[in-house]
Amino acid sequence: MSRKINRIHVSERIEFSAALPTGHSKSSAFSCAGAKASVPRASILRLAKQPLSTICYASQPMPFSSMRQPSFALGGASRTPILLRFAPAQLSTLPGLRNEIPKLQAREQSSRANWAQQSLFLQTGSLGRSRPCRSCDARSSIITTTTTATIITNMQSKLLFALSAAAVAPAAAEQVLGVYIFHRHGDRTSKSWSPVNLTPLGADQVKSSADFFRNRYIDDGASLQIANISVDKAVLSQLAITAPVDNVLQNSAGVFAQWLYPANKAAGSTKLANGTTVVAPLDGYQYIPVNTVVSASSSNSESSAWLQGSSGCSGAVVSSNNYFLSPEYQSTFSDTKDFYQGLLPVINTTFNSSTATFKNGYTIFDYINVATIHNSSIPSDNLLTKSTLSNLYDYASTHEWNLAYNSSDPVRAIAGSVLAGQIVTALQGIASGNAVPKFNIQFGAYGAFMSFFGLAQLPAANNDFYGICNYASAMVLELVAPSATQLSEDDLTVRFLWSNGTAAENGLKAYPLFGQSQTTISWNDFKTGINKFAVANTSDWCNTCGNTDGTCASSSTASASSAKSSDNSNITKPVAGVIGALVTLGVILGVEALIILLGGLRLVKKSTLANARSGAASPGADKA
Repeated sequence: MSRKINRIHVSERIEFSAALPTGHSKSSAFSCAGAKASVPRASILRLAKQPLSTICYASQPMPFSSMRQPSFALGGASRTPILLRFAPAQLSTLPGLRNEIPKLQAREQSSRANWAQQSLFLQTGSLGRSRPCRSCDARSSIITTTTTATIITNMQSKLLFALSAAAVAPAAAEQVLGVYIFHRHGDRTSKSWSPVNLTPLGADQVKSSADFFRNRYIDDGASLQIANISVDKAVLSQLAITAPVDNVLQNSAGVFAQWLYPANKAAGSTKLANGTTVVAPLDGYQYIPVNTVVSASSSNSESSAWLQGSSGCSGAVVSSNNYFLSPEYQSTFSDTKDFYQGLLPVINTTFNSSTATFKNGYTIFDYINVATIHNSSIPSDNLLTKSTLSNLYDYASTHEWNLAYNSSDPVRAIAGSVLAGQIVTALQGIASGNAVPKFNIQFGAYGAFMSFFGLAQLPAANNDFYGICNYASAMVLELVAPSATQLSEDDLTVRFLWSNGTAAENGLKAYPLFGQSQTTISWNDFKTGINKFAVANTSDWCNTCGNTDGTCASSSTASASSAKSSDNSNITKPVAGVIGALVTLGVILGVEALIILLGGLRLVKKSTLANARSGAASPGADKA
């Protein structure tokens, strides 16, 4: 299948450096056609082993220190190359490429007439196959002579070169069947002032994220396109976009839906019986509902200063409160007293000496964090040094992690358990081949991320999972088949991917779940692991939380009865129920027989009893 190819223009020569890393390292900012994005750098020495895909227009110089992966590159975060340019003499020193130089030079000679400026066309392909370039001019084509793409040079014999970003590189033949995304809202106003609202910056962050996921899973030609997903028209049966009842989360989800399937005159129009074509408002706006959900993040969570403030789970509230009684909390409270009191000149319009403590560690961090983003002037901002801001974040993360998760008290992580239940339920429907949504996304609060991270043992893979995630962060679970024809559940695998902050800027990186070493886990092992802590229905939630009122009232009564009937027995609950009913019937019949025997009563026909009643109701009887 041909893929959409974009032309790349690079305006600065980039020399080979011996300092080029052999592994991955952090990348820095680079703006490509107005979209910021990033990806870990890949080693040049890995070039010959990596497949290539293409990238977007690059209209400015790209020194090596500032290379980033554009967010809308084909193939998404997993297959987009980083661009480098080398002189032929430098290229000849690279392992695995020495034999390619004569081919490149020959290609250059035959292509000079078509290359008026420095350009590069690349396309993933199999050995020796010539492929057309759909979005290039008709004279251009790609010839892949190795497992990497051939490099086509310009008329000055300067080579443009691309190497694949090694992060999350999928196998060439695999097929993504569906995804579940849990997404934090975009930038918002401070929780210290109600009502809390999504800001224009936050909306733009979510919009960029929607663009990223559309290009990764939906667009034509995407290497990770979900099987049979509609490309241009939103098919509601394929989508599940949800958020709890909360201004910030609902609005974030609405923005995401708007840009996942943007306005499209063809898709957003209809032809009437009289031949008139009507286009939906806003040039074919596609109306995708954001459904409310009994969520991993509780209702109005972004208006609550306390993590469990509106969770409704009694056990979780008690468990989180226990942290405030712990020696760890008391020690940190004491150690940070001077730190928070020292911030009063910055925060004294909202906090005073009694509230400027570690107990309000998250609220103070949130207040200052929002101010540093939106306020051009902050009182006593000289106190907000880099070290101070780092400590604010660390203390807030410690505070919130301990409210969201405790390894010895699982109920504290109820938000993560509910999320796990929603994930496995959604993916099971896809794995079973049912007519269920293929693209699932839920918007929620940072606390649910923390709870899930703890339950899934993700801090074992990276300590960053202990921290509060940035606005517009997203975790993704991809359900993958080895090919489009191998769809047995025994063949399916799951990948967990994470982006701290919008994926358009940071890309996605795979991490292992449940303390394993591999970033890909079989579907069956995934179900086993996640079902150890998943809460997938109301009855389980009520039992876990210990709630007995409201919706839990009938559930708790039924659960208690059935649990008691099956204690210390190998009899299943349904069988135990039948036996209980028969025993109850026998007791009732026995009591009736005893009453008849001792009371001198006798059984009579129903017709006899009816005749007696009719006689009692006659006029003569009234006179008696």
